[in-house]
This record gives sequence, C-alpha cells and structure tokens, in this order.
Amino acid sequence: MNRIIFSVVLLLGLGLSNVYRGQENSQKVSENEQKSTRYSRFLNRNGSFILSKTYYVGHHTEGHSFDVSALIAWELGSSEKIYAAVFAGLVIDYDDLEELQRELDKIIRTVGKELDTQATTSMRYKALNGLEFFTFDSSSSNPQRMVRLVFRGTMLTTGSMNSVVELRALVAQVRERLISLGAK
Repeated sequence: MNRIIFSVVLLLGLGLSNVYRGQENSQKVSENEQKSTRYSRFLNRNGSFILSKTYYVGHHTEGHSFDVSALIAWELGSSEKIYAAVFAGLVIDYDDLEELQRELDKIIRTVGKELDTQATTSMRYKALNGLEFFTFDSSSSNPQRMVRLVFRGTMLTTGSMNSVVELRALVAQVRERLISLGAK
C-alpha cells in the first residue's frame, strides 16, 4: 500500500514539474519574441536571400564605450528595406529611435532642472519602452553623481550625465543617417 501511495505521489510530482518546466520554456520563448526586433526577424526569414549593409555613425566614449551604426536590410530583388541602428550590440528598429530620443530628452531636462534642487541621493525613471535610468551619489569620501542607463536589458551608459547627453546626440545622428538612406 505504501509503495502504491509513494508511486502515485512520485508520478504526480514528476508530472507537475514537467508542466512547470513547459511553462518556463514558453515564457522564455515569449520573452525572446518580445526582445526580437523587426530588423532581426527580417534577417531571419527562411527561403529568402537577405542582403544587409552597415554604416558606421559614431562612437560613444563617455563611460561605457561602444560603436553606433545604421543598419539596412532588404530581400534580393525587392525594393522594401528595413532600417535599424545598433548601440553596444543592441539592435533598435528605426521606428523606435524617435521615442528613445524623446525619452532621453525628458531625462536630460528633468535631471538638469530638478536633481540639484532636490535633496536626494538617487533618482530612478522607467519608461514604457524599456528604458531605465538611475542616478545616485557614489559612496566615496568625495561623492559624485553617477548615472546608469539601460535599454531593453542592455547597459548603454554609465558614469556622468555627459554620457546620457552623448548617447542622445548619437541617437539623433543615427536617425538622420537612416533618413538620408531612405527611412520613413
């Protein structure tokens, strides 16, 4: 009798763990689909010859250092093109760059205007598009204002507010470059 009860409990436990593991896997797939960009999905098309071209735009030097490039992809024989940019290995669709630029403007305006008037040691902002900004006083004997900016899980800037201002300028430059290449 004890063996039967043990077997039933064991089978139920194994069944539930497999169900849980299946839910975990489906959550990972949906998270990856959410992080997937239109540009990335276009590059991964099956049965098509996909061509792409990369245009160097600039280099972010303040804090976290990385290159910024404009990206174009199209299917062989088609005039339809997909436009994007890459920042620190993170691909951002052209359609998302304007909103990123607006959010960076908002951060720069707010921090520049409010932070010095408020008696705080930190400030946090999280936008709906996946942009996260955090500023804090360093814990050294000579405290300095430090910032960290993350977009869709990728660290884009660290250091001072100058790094955010530099990133904003690069976003504007890559948008202008993509528009000159035909993005609408």
